[in-house]
Amino acid sequence: MGLIDELIKWTRDTFMPIGDIGLFILAFIESSVFPVPPDILLITLSLANTSLALYYASIATIAPYLEGLQDTT
Repeated sequence: MGLIDELIKWTRDTFMPIGDIGLFILAFIESSVFPVPPDILLITLSLANTSLALYYASIATIAPYLEGLQDTT
C-alpha cells in the first residue's frame, strides 16, 4: 500500500491548494489518464467547507462529462 499512499498524498498536496479548480482539473484528467479518483480531494474539500459540498460534488460530476464530450467531437 506504500505506492497508493504516496499517490494519495501527492494528489492532496498538489491539488488541494488550488481548491475547486484543482478538483476540476483532477476530475477532468482522471476520466481518461490519471489513476487516482477525485473522491479523495472531493471529501477533503467538502469536510473543510461543508456549505460548499454540493458545489464540489457538482464539479466532480461535470468535469468527466466534459472530457467525454471532447472525445466524441
